[in-house]
Amino acid sequence: MRTATFCNGRAPWSRSSSILEETTLENGCTFVIPGSHLLPSASSASLRLAEDETVKRMDVLDQAVPVPMPAGGLLALDSFVMHAAGTNKTTGTRMSMTAGYHSVDELSRVENPSRVLVRGTRIYLGNDAAR
Repeated sequence: MRTATFCNGRAPWSRSSSILEETTLENGCTFVIPGSHLLPSASSASLRLAEDETVKRMDVLDQAVPVPMPAGGLLALDSFVMHAAGTNKTTGTRMSMTAGYHSVDELSRVENPSRVLVRGTRIYLGNDAAR
């Protein structure tokens, strides 16, 4: 599993993946590292936590656990848990739909159609002058 790129989130939010097609070891199910959200560097701004010296020294990547899921399953994660998609060794697909739940202050200043504000108000970004 060392070939996968493990990452974690930048801020304390949650993510859930609705599994549309069965995921298995063969078609690249998600791998997670239990307890990795408790590491001192888990809340760092790095999306490549696997490059962290503490993670390397503790052989954290060797503790990865596969999470095969049936079609229709739901995988919910704390964003600080290190996770990675496995390699799809089949000719088939492994579709899922992921939703991330962020604080409104995590939204970018630039409009992004793939990020929808469900509740709350966008943060005031400054001058009231026409843009």
